Amino acid sequence: MNKILLFAGTTEGRKAAEFLSLSGIKTDVLTATEYGKSIIEKNNDFINVISGRFDENEMEKLITENKYKLVVDATHPFAQMLLKTYKMPAKIQKLNTYGF
Repeated sequence: MNKILLFAGTTEGRKAAEFLSLSGIKTDVLTATEYGKSIIEKNNDFINVISGRFDENEMEKLITENKYKLVVDATHPFAQMLLKTYKMPAKIQKLNTYGF
C-alpha cells in the first residue's frame, strides 16, 4: 500500500491528516512538538503520528526505511529548517514533494 509522509504543524496540516485518514490513505504525520501530536486525530489505523525534530540524517533514514510515495509539507510557511532537512533525502529517493 502507498504511504504518505505529512509534515503538520498548522490547521492545514491537521485538516490534511483528517482528509487522508478519511480517504483510507496510510499516512505518517510528523509534528515538531508533543502539542502538535496531541491535536492530530488518531481515530483509525491510517494515521501514525510521530513528534520530534529530525536532522537531515534522521530524515533520510525515516524516508528511506518507510518507502513513502509522497511527501507533503503543511507546516508553517516560515519553517525553513524543516525544508532543509527533508528536501535532499526526498530528492535522493525521487519523491515528489508538495507544500501548502
